[in-house]
Amino acid sequence: MPYPFAAGEAMPAAYLNTALLKGSKNRIINGAFVINQRGYLSGTNLASGSYGFDRWKSGYTNTALTFTAGSQATTITISTSGVLQQIVERENVPAGTYVLSWTGTATGRVYNSGGTAPAYAASPVTVTLDGSANVVVEFTASGTTKTLGTVQLEAGTVPSPFEYRLRGEELALCQRYFVRYVGDPAGYNSVIVPGVANPTTTVSRGTLILPVPMRRGPVTADFSFAAGALQAWDGSILATVNSLVVYNVTGNLTTTISVEATLASGLNLNRPASILTANGVTSGLSISTEL
Repeated sequence: MPYPFAAGEAMPAAYLNTALLKGSKNRIINGAFVINQRGYLSGTNLASGSYGFDRWKSGYTNTALTFTAGSQATTITISTSGVLQQIVERENVPAGTYVLSWTGTATGRVYNSGGTAPAYAASPVTVTLDGSANVVVEFTASGTTKTLGTVQLEAGTVPSPFEYRLRGEELALCQRYFVRYVGDPAGYNSVIVPGVANPTTTVSRGTLILPVPMRRGPVTADFSFAAGALQAWDGSILATVNSLVVYNVTGNLTTTISVEATLASGLNLNRPASILTANGVTSGLSISTEL
């Protein structure tokens, strides 16, 4: 394939987003704010440390993001004094020089997790990272509301055009850290975890196969986003799930999760007891290995 520059000439930044290199340069995941598995609603306050859009969490109490979802990219508006963060895994940022770029009026900064945070600045920001820790990418709306979109962290000193990954690729990258299983849009119960009533009639144990290998780390589960969100069914008896525990698996990649549900009433011992969604898309189960 011919190159649009002379032999020996440095590759222009505008050429870096061609099909030859597409998909690998941006260390930020969901930089266009298009993946929203949690169903974050525009204008909702986020407690410090709580996630809205996939991979993006609040760094300040009551940060709110307002937006109109776009098909290819979404520009968000951060509430006054709000802070938005993404933690980039150490494995994805080997030692070197990086440039952070974005669109909008928010100011940003990059630094090692646990290190001294530099001052916020306008886009672009150049930083030297030593590869010794996870990296914090952080934006603020100091003084008044500020806008933010198409966030990119890449090796080098000159920003290149924003990398638009295929939607399925972006979703899979997000699901390394967070997966949400929801019910059928028509309201029918949907099987999430095939299991068995064991070792007692009020416990269902099963294995959840994940859509992609998740990050190896502490695994948490949540089904509190709807009352009576999960039930267990043994073919003749239906029982509400009162609580649920998930267990890590051995190895470097989490591809399955062991699930143990405690039930409000008894099933038939040693009978298949699948865990189901109860209320269509308003019920389900979330699995998180977020940083």
